[in-house]
Order: sequence, then structure tokens, then C-alpha cells
Amino acid sequence: DVMVFATPLYVFTVTALMKAFMDRMIVLGDLKLIYVDGLSAHPPLHADKKWEWVLISNAGFPERAHFTALEETFRKFAWAIGGGTHVKLAGSILKGMGEILTVKQLLPEFQWFFDACRKAGSEVIEKGSIAPETQAVLDRPFLDLPPEELVRVCNHFIEKATKVLREKGSAQK
Repeated sequence: DVMVFATPLYVFTVTALMKAFMDRMIVLGDLKLIYVDGLSAHPPLHADKKWEWVLISNAGFPERAHFTALEETFRKFAWAIGGGTHVKLAGSILKGMGEILTVKQLLPEFQWFFDACRKAGSEVIEKGSIAPETQAVLDRPFLDLPPEELVRVCNHFIEKATKVLREKGSAQK
């Protein structure tokens, strides 16, 4: 009854692998079209079934606004293959600056986020969607810093990852 999609943010949307998976999911809807609320959609293949979808994504960008196209893609996809009413995006956990979670010493500082993730999961199962209060917690940035400082921190992680990749490349030669 609940499908959870997880993908890193690539060029403001899904990875190629997730896109291929989504293309294959078209069979969840009938291939015929119906007209719903001024747009065509696929009627649900199993009209007796309703699904909630949850979207989880991570990006190097610190701002949540970078996930807008990704979230809209899943909203529109759910609407189109569910005849407008049988599939809904029940909530999203979209975190920028996810690399910060690789710093084990900082993990206790983000317990509020992990608690909100657990609560969101319970809410989707029990109520069919993430409560607005829980969503607000999930949407909080990991660090309360001015934008210029957030960019500096992100660049630190980019430089660190680039160095690791270069060292791996040199070791393989």
C-alpha cells in the first residue's frame, strides 16, 4: 500500500536508473486514457487499490528549493498513473547537504531529523500522509548558517570527495 522511492538528486530530478524504473511502472495504470480535472491520465489498473508514495532524496545543494522539479515529477506521475485519485504522494524527505551525515561525530546533533523520519513513517502508515508539523521538521536545514557559510561547508565536502576519487584513480593506475 505504500511505495517508497529513494534517489539522489541528479540535474534537479531522478537518476537514469530511477527514470528507467519509473518508465516500467506505467503498467500500474491502464494504458487507455481518461479525462480527469482537465487533463488526460491513465485509469488505475486495480481500481480497488489505493497507494501512498513517499519520496526520499539527497543532494549536495543545501537548499530544499532544488528539489522542486523532482517532487513535482513524482506528484504528476502518481496522478497520471492513478487516474488522478488512486495514487498520491503522501510525503517527501528531501535533504540537501546530505554529505554532512557522513561525519559520525555530528550524527547526535541530527537526532531531531532521525526522529522526524521515524515519525513520518508512522504517520504515512497510520494516517496516509506526513503531518504538516512533521514535514516542517523534516524540511529544516541541517545547519542554521547564512547561505554563504552553507556554500563554504558544501564546498568542503565536494573537495574532500574529489580528493578521494583522485586518490582512487591514482591507486588503480
